[in-house]
Amino acid sequence: MTTINEILTKKHDKCLDLFGGTGKMLSKDVRKHVKTMDIWDIHPENKALIKKNCPNSTIKICNSYEEILKTRKRFDLIVCDNPINTNDKVEHFAIFEYILGVCKKKATIIIDVIPKKTELSQKRVANNFNELHNKNRLKFYMTGEPENIPIEHMADVYKAIIEDQGFKLDSWECKERNKNSYVHFMVLNVSK
Repeated sequence: MTTINEILTKKHDKCLDLFGGTGKMLSKDVRKHVKTMDIWDIHPENKALIKKNCPNSTIKICNSYEEILKTRKRFDLIVCDNPINTNDKVEHFAIFEYILGVCKKKATIIIDVIPKKTELSQKRVANNFNELHNKNRLKFYMTGEPENIPIEHMADVYKAIIEDQGFKLDSWECKERNKNSYVHFMVLNVSK
């Protein structure tokens, strides 16, 4: 099992969690590694729980896909622990390029990736790897095999997007989120 403690080996100044949920899972762990943290979530009912789980954080109830285009803040750690496959949004594909717009000159981006279809991925979320999911994976990763994408290929795709946005990919790593998960943490260290 990979913990956020293993990934975040240095203290960051300013973190943005794009999809905070209740703040109980990843946000709570990340909070220990940052001086300040902004947590965005679309569900007003989560605000009290976020406040409880991540005290001293700035909480904004908003649509992250819209807010990321408006904010003037810049962060050196961005966490994108998004819903995997909702009605109109698949993984982080619709928001990734905009994440770079809120990065400081040197930043770490942590995103969820799913390298391949597994029995577990089908049990956990019924619409994983359905027609819409696969179509979006084909387009984003520019591959003919959406259900099994090598991690190195994923890293190459992120590198191209990062460079297209005027940043440089300094290093990357990908770790299984935990033994009972089909999701991996992709950690991208970028600079400008």
